[in-house]
Amino acid sequence: MQCKSHPGLTLPNLHRALWRKSGNLRYIFVSGRTQVAEHTIQTAFVTGAAGFIGSHVVELLIERNVQVRALVRNESLQQPAANVLVDDKVELIIGDLLAPDGWIDRLRGCDTVFHVAALYSARAEDAPRLYEVNVHGAQAVFQAAAAAGVQRMVHTSSIGVIGRPASGELADEDTPFNLWRSASNYVRSKWLGEAVALLWANRGLPVAVAQTAQLPRSVRA
Repeated sequence: MQCKSHPGLTLPNLHRALWRKSGNLRYIFVSGRTQVAEHTIQTAFVTGAAGFIGSHVVELLIERNVQVRALVRNESLQQPAANVLVDDKVELIIGDLLAPDGWIDRLRGCDTVFHVAALYSARAEDAPRLYEVNVHGAQAVFQAAAAAGVQRMVHTSSIGVIGRPASGELADEDTPFNLWRSASNYVRSKWLGEAVALLWANRGLPVAVAQTAQLPRSVRA
């Protein structure tokens, strides 16, 4: 796939170039090997706050006395994880990731955004929706956050965007993605969503990326 802003440069190559050259990019890895610059969070905006990961992020923020603005879809409120959102420190925002006009004003005053919302499906007929939510949705969040003057972004990616070394050695976070042809539409959409994060990092927005491992279904007791 060609990158419109860099004629002749494919997105996989652009991803690799930004990975190496962006001085503003900061990564969070589950291994803890790479540390993020110290940053005090006072008010956080969390997308996908009623999901499995998002609800845990909200829970940890509450424990640390952080004010949370939680973006959720109306239907997500029926999930058990949504119980975490019933708290004095949480402002509930009902909205659609792809309709930023409904929530962009609530970004103002937030110093950090945790973009956790994503769509997962293995069904071929859901492919267009995967790219809408996981790529265009990420672009909508980053663009709105930049306009609102947010100080730091945390983007939730996937371990699936890590490549596979030809040597057969174990891969790590520095292994460029080289599995496009065999990847599912979900993995491709998550890789492109991470590429969106890298592009905004290259533009000067402080960004951290969490490449999460395979998770259980979004079920909480």
